[in-house]
Amino acid sequence: MKNILSIYKKELRLIFSTWIGYIIIAVFIALTGYFFQDMVDQFARLTAQFLSSGQRGGVFPYNINDILFRYWLGNSSVILLFVIPLLTMRSFSEEKKSGTIEMMMTSPLRHYQLVLGKYLAILTVLVPLIIYSILLVIYFTALNDVPVTVQWGLFLVGLLGLVLLGGAFIALGIFISSMTENQIISALTTFGALLIIWVIGWSSVYSSTGFGEILRRISLNNHYENFAKGVISLSDSIYFILFITFFLILTVSSLGTTRWRGIK
Repeated sequence: MKNILSIYKKELRLIFSTWIGYIIIAVFIALTGYFFQDMVDQFARLTAQFLSSGQRGGVFPYNINDILFRYWLGNSSVILLFVIPLLTMRSFSEEKKSGTIEMMMTSPLRHYQLVLGKYLAILTVLVPLIIYSILLVIYFTALNDVPVTVQWGLFLVGLLGLVLLGGAFIALGIFISSMTENQIISALTTFGALLIIWVIGWSSVYSSTGFGEILRRISLNNHYENFAKGVISLSDSIYFILFITFFLILTVSSLGTTRWRGIK
């Protein structure tokens, strides 16, 4: 545990040792904030129409959770698709390029400790983004003219899905980073792989029933959609856990292969 914590702290320092980490977080916050504000404006127009209709004392007919949160969570997941490869591209590629991974391979550190430390550090970057999301909702409910009831349970389930999705993206990203010393190749390959797994479910409508079902079950987007709706599904949760575990194990195996072949 001590070794994992040591790698965790080192990786966090590396992420924020340059402007890249701050820029990535700033871009995510700016984009999600923009999309949230855009949806708030749409909700405000619906609110104005409701008030101008003379039904101020009536029941507000629009569901904030459908209008705002599900759509916003969908946009946030797409933004992660672009952001995560930029966060993971340095995790092992930079170590290989600088030669520091050779010292790690010959140190008492076990491969799984190295992988878990780096994985948890990048996953931690998502925490302020989640807190920011909650603050956006609090800000919206405080300033809206019409009292609205936010179904916090559904929204938090959606955020949980966003964390699991981000965790899956990170697991695949650090695996690809462990395969190359070129950060650009790592980022582009990660994005391409995530995009394929993200949209592969869309091909199910053009495939035979059995094969189409397989594609649908592989798709990351398909398993995330239930969380965005506020539904915790056991099968979806297991999918994300298995996905993350699978690629973390592959990363450990990749490091083992690197050590066996030697660092060139």
